Amino acid sequence: MMFRTHMAICFLAAFAFVNVISVAHPILFVLIAMFVGSVPDIDTRHSKIAQTFPFISYILSFFIIHRGITHSLLIPLGAYLLFDALNVGWIGLAFVIGYAAHLAADALTKEGVNLLSPFPKLQIMGFIRTGGILESVIFYAVIVINLLVVINVFL
Repeated sequence: MMFRTHMAICFLAAFAFVNVISVAHPILFVLIAMFVGSVPDIDTRHSKIAQTFPFISYILSFFIIHRGITHSLLIPLGAYLLFDALNVGWIGLAFVIGYAAHLAADALTKEGVNLLSPFPKLQIMGFIRTGGILESVIFYAVIVINLLVVINVFL
């Protein structure tokens, strides 16, 4: 999925989470989740996150393939455990929400994701072409849902 779709989906997931479960610093929680929602694509030099952190992306692109280890559930699990050990588990939850939302969106694409990379495959592939018409429909639908949810919360 494209950056804008990931951001819309991460916003929806994080905003829904903070409205169901009480978390410390809900606005910061949503912002962290949205930022983290871009992190899995650091392994491809054409992504927005790679353009923001080009040196990291450049180094990673030599050692890992796109949608490999950076698209694994192991990273958000490890991040949650680290943040929880540092007594900021709410940041770990924001990390998990943003990362998982990214992985869920990519699982809908034809390229799919291996959620257990680099270990035995748990490959999930969908039917959506990245950048295609169906992705655009999903993006605009999620934007409308986001607006309705925000309006509902604040009215």
